[in-house]
Amino acid sequence: GERVQILSPLVKARKGHYRDLFEQLMKLGFTRVRVDGEHLELKPEMQVSRYKTHDIELVVDRCRADASQEQRIFESCELATQKGEGSMMLLVEQPGGEWKEILMSTSYSCPS
Repeated sequence: GERVQILSPLVKARKGHYRDLFEQLMKLGFTRVRVDGEHLELKPEMQVSRYKTHDIELVVDRCRADASQEQRIFESCELATQKGEGSMMLLVEQPGGEWKEILMSTSYSCPS
C-alpha cells in the first residue's frame, strides 16, 4: 500500500511561538509536527516565530496503507480527530513522490 501520514490540525493561521504546545506534545510522547507545511522533529525549547501566523499539525502516525495496518490506522485516525477537536488530515503519497492532502471533519464543516 501507499505511504500515509495521519495528522491532527492544532493551529490554523494564528500567531505565537507555541513553545508550551511543543513541550506538551513531547510529554505526551509525540515526536513530529508539521509547521507551515514543513515536517519537523520535536525538540526541547523548540518554538516558532512569534509574530508570524502559523499552521501547526501534529503528526500522529506514519505507515503504509494496507490491510495488516487497518487497526493501527483506525486508532491513529481516532486519536488525530480527538486531538484536532473533530478534524484530521490525511497525507497520501502519490506516484512520483508528491503528497495529496485530505482534510476530514466529524462536524461536516470546512474550518476556513
